[in-house]
Amino acid sequence: DSEESYEAWQAYAKYNTRVFEGYTLVGEPLATLKTNTQMTVLDDLGECYLVQTEDLTGYIAKTQASKWRIKGSSSSSGSGSGAGSGSGRISTSSGSASAKETVRLVLP
Repeated sequence: DSEESYEAWQAYAKYNTRVFEGYTLVGEPLATLKTNTQMTVLDDLGECYLVQTEDLTGYIAKTQASKWRIKGSSSSSGSGSGAGSGSGRISTSSGSASAKETVRLVLP
C-alpha cells in the first residue's frame, strides 16, 4: 500500500472529446469520442485525466469530462431525472397553472 490510490469515477465525454496516447495531449488523437460516451477516469494528472472506455485507454483534457450526461436537443424522449439539469426545466407552464388552481385556503 505504498502507492497513492486514486478513486476511479464514471464520466461522460463532452462534444468531440479527443483521446491521446500521451499525457501531453499532442499529436494525432487515438480516437474522438461522441458526446456522452461513458468512460472511467483512472487518474488525475493535473491538466488531463487518464481514462478508459470500452475500446481504449488514453488521456483527455480535463475540460472534456463531465460528471453528468449532457442533455442535447435531440434527446427529448428521455424522462430526465434532473440530476445535472438546472432548475429552469422543473416548472412547466401547465404545472404552475395547476398548482395555482389547487392551492385553496380552508379555514376552520
